[in-house]
Amino acid sequence: MEREKDLVSVVPVFAASFGAGSLPSGGDETLQQEAALFRALAEDAGIPVCWKNPQQQYLGMNEAFCRLTGLADSAQAIGRTAAELGLYLDGEVPKKEEEKVLQGAAQAILSPRTFLARGRVHTSRFLEVPFYRGKQVGGLLGLALERPEEDGEAAGGAKLLDTVGILQAGMTLDDAFRRTGRGYCAVLLLLQNFESLCKTYGENFAGEAAGRIGSALLSRNLPRDAVAGRLATRAFLLLAGEKSAEGIVKAAIGVQDKIEALRGIGGTPCRLVIARTIGVGRETESFFSLIRLLSLRAEPLRSKERTALDEVWQLVGMRWELLNGIPDRAALVDPETKELVYLNRALLRDLDLRESFTPEGKTCYGVLRGRQEPCSDCTLRREPGERYYASECTWENADRDYLFRSFPVTYLGRQLCLFLATPAKEDESYGNLLLDSETWANEAITIGLEARDPDLGIRKCIARIAECLKSERFFIFEERRDGTAACTYEWTRAGLLPWKGELSSVLLSDLAPLYEIFRTNKVAVVEDYADFAAKNPSFFLPIPGIENFISGRLAISGEPLGFTLVLNSPDCRPAGYMLSTLTDFIAVMLRNRNSLRDANEQSLRDPMTGVCNRRGLERYLKERTDTGSVVFVSGDINGLKDRNDTKGHEAGDALIRTCADALIKAADRDHVFRMGGDEFLLIREGMDEAGARELVRGIRYDLTAEGCGMALGYVVRTGAIDDMDAVLREADLAMYEDKGRSHRRRRTDPKD
Repeated sequence: MEREKDLVSVVPVFAASFGAGSLPSGGDETLQQEAALFRALAEDAGIPVCWKNPQQQYLGMNEAFCRLTGLADSAQAIGRTAAELGLYLDGEVPKKEEEKVLQGAAQAILSPRTFLARGRVHTSRFLEVPFYRGKQVGGLLGLALERPEEDGEAAGGAKLLDTVGILQAGMTLDDAFRRTGRGYCAVLLLLQNFESLCKTYGENFAGEAAGRIGSALLSRNLPRDAVAGRLATRAFLLLAGEKSAEGIVKAAIGVQDKIEALRGIGGTPCRLVIARTIGVGRETESFFSLIRLLSLRAEPLRSKERTALDEVWQLVGMRWELLNGIPDRAALVDPETKELVYLNRALLRDLDLRESFTPEGKTCYGVLRGRQEPCSDCTLRREPGERYYASECTWENADRDYLFRSFPVTYLGRQLCLFLATPAKEDESYGNLLLDSETWANEAITIGLEARDPDLGIRKCIARIAECLKSERFFIFEERRDGTAACTYEWTRAGLLPWKGELSSVLLSDLAPLYEIFRTNKVAVVEDYADFAAKNPSFFLPIPGIENFISGRLAISGEPLGFTLVLNSPDCRPAGYMLSTLTDFIAVMLRNRNSLRDANEQSLRDPMTGVCNRRGLERYLKERTDTGSVVFVSGDINGLKDRNDTKGHEAGDALIRTCADALIKAADRDHVFRMGGDEFLLIREGMDEAGARELVRGIRYDLTAEGCGMALGYVVRTGAIDDMDAVLREADLAMYEDKGRSHRRRRTDPKD
């Protein structure tokens, strides 16, 4: 039975004859014996085999199937579906195909399954056929027809993938996310002082230092569906589904702590510094965009005190240190398991618990209320879509009543509830203001994160903040290198004139008293502007009608970005408190906006010459509004192939850059486009036929002075351009005519 079609026809008969599946006790004794015989044959065959009931829950599997899919043992899967186990990256497809067989719409299915196991991405084809109990379908029998090869390293445990392997894993996860919505997480570890190690000790030593990171990764117990690999000599990447995100973050933290604790390698004193950044697939349009975003997020220094929880707060613009320092009692709870994830210092104090208390494995009803079972009035049971819940409750273990609210937050793809509580006997009016401000602050963060465009997210976020603060105006000022700040975002209450146009260049020297406050405080609250201005006569804000203001310093890792400015809010107390958190969030959004802008700009340019590429030309044509005269110059470098063949590709690259520089001199970097290896296009607006001839003459002169040449052809157009392809063809024809003359040959001769 060597052919696949033979196997497809025989397996259903084989399954039916052995009654595969879980049979009720007391049934036909012969049938019971045959089922036991089937299980014995499945184990001895070495072929990965599994069987499921009509609900697609696993009834059994052999050891070969567990090895193939990375399951610890069959007990881990019995009674659960593949989707519940997160077994396959394309989980919805197998589910629908299996339903066809179970419903009699198909006799068998033969389709691929893609999964992560033993630190690698695998694809195997599975044959699944029904088995019967009497005339009823009893379930499905599945066999893996192709098993991935196991080299020694992979068979013995997790394997550190090479660059190709980790990129393949990332693209597979991203494809699955785009198809099914099953998110994934990525953690980048970057040996930050790699360059200095190379200069001081040599490349071999630096490579050995980076290898220590790889060894540390292999020593970690990664989640079953996690993979780790090397992106470059000094860069390592961990990937997993969002359910396992916490596991890979903790593993990355462990590796960072272990490596940064080293004080030498092979008797040579040194210190390794690692940057750790985290991201999720839903943040970007593709896996490669996520890699680019992680690289941009890598910061010069990372505090060793940071925890997995802190990593998550950074993504949503909050910091756990802030929660730890507020007077309100704060707790993070998993609404499904009721397990505690975090308690802040104020709540630990109320519960008479040490700050070293670890919430892992403990429930909210056990720690807060001293109960053995979940509370019958549990506030985590809420209607879908309800944003927050307010109530009064007695937490027996703290021996006092609390006014508290809970609302959902996202923790690495994991939905949690954040409790914020104030003792009922304290200043209830102020406590309620704080609780209200926590609620709208969370809403503002959610609104900002939901927008796919960071620029739009910032606008929506500041609008929500300003409306909740009942303020008149909200500005964001971004600093420039010339000692000024420009207003880049503005929200203005209806009926007031916008003022952004008057704030395009504010001298930072006029704001010195405000920046003096920023030296010790992230947020400046000025409740009486007239008094503040009288005490600080050098302070000047060119905005009319200021009664009070709240300003937050925008900075990331000590790098200044600018400041926020909220004008004329009726109550500055809770506003100032919450803006401390929201300022961090806005700074993160500004950084993400800048990162995406930079990445988009780079995608429009040729990395070798700095001029635009074909995508850059598409952007130019899309944004062009001028309907006057325009010149299109097509250029093709002479002798590039000969230069590459005789002097090498480095010399050829130098020739390309020299020619590009000559074209840039004749126009500018945004109006020169590299269309191919040796092909360029130059565009000049507002130039007629005579100007075009002079333009081409000047380019030839500059190229000759540099010892190189290009075939050049041009076409002049006026008005809107409806058929750009026709224009380019005409310019190319003129260029090829010139190329024939310059090389003394016909237009029909082959190009260089």
